[in-house]
Amino acid sequence: MAAPTVSCVRLLHTADWHVGKSLKGVSRLDEQEQVLREIVAIARAQEVDAVLVAGDLYDSAAPSAGAQRLVVRTLTALAGTGAEVVVIAGNHDHAATLDAYGPFARAAGITMVGAVRTAASGGVVEFTRGGERATVAVLPFLSQRYAVRAAELVAQTPAENTSAYDQHDRIKLK
Repeated sequence: MAAPTVSCVRLLHTADWHVGKSLKGVSRLDEQEQVLREIVAIARAQEVDAVLVAGDLYDSAAPSAGAQRLVVRTLTALAGTGAEVVVIAGNHDHAATLDAYGPFARAAGITMVGAVRTAASGGVVEFTRGGERATVAVLPFLSQRYAVRAAELVAQTPAENTSAYDQHDRIKLK
């Protein structure tokens, strides 16, 4: 009896690149480039189906042009391996900027998600590789202050929420 054939989607998960970080005023871009080249080489050698980059591409919400070039080159190279590339914003990334560049990224075969969104508006990424279908729920960094507000909305009655909103506006208008 022949052993059953098992098929799966091969994922490479990476995060916290912090491109643009310097130590004591010394740029680390050269080191960061070496590490990112190694990640691309691993993706290619292992023939991964998808690369998931789980936030903190940059060390700052306003990265230097050099840092941005390095990240763009790396993401493009990862997509060039044939892998599906999915990127979400971390707490060091500027979510709105990642979303703004989303259409350009998509044209290069990269899914870039900056802000939290529903499944229907892009919070779920689906792809097929080697006949296998994969579904990835993407959840970028969500600031605690927004999560607390959301929790309060769920815990309170609609009347309490309306009253709190009204009071907030009254204070702001004074």
